[in-house]
Amino acid sequence: MKDAIQRVEPESAATVDTREEILTAKEVAQDIEASRSWVYAHADELGGYRVGRRL
Repeated sequence: MKDAIQRVEPESAATVDTREEILTAKEVAQDIEASRSWVYAHADELGGYRVGRRL
């Protein structure tokens, strides 16, 4: 059973910089005056990341 557990080292773990504000796709779309679908389509370019099913 121990072999099935994967260890995640701190330097490889995903982190969120809590000093930065996290915006929803809707908020980004309003800020840049674009559609929400455009924000989703260009999420990688905008530095977006997914949390579950949400962007």
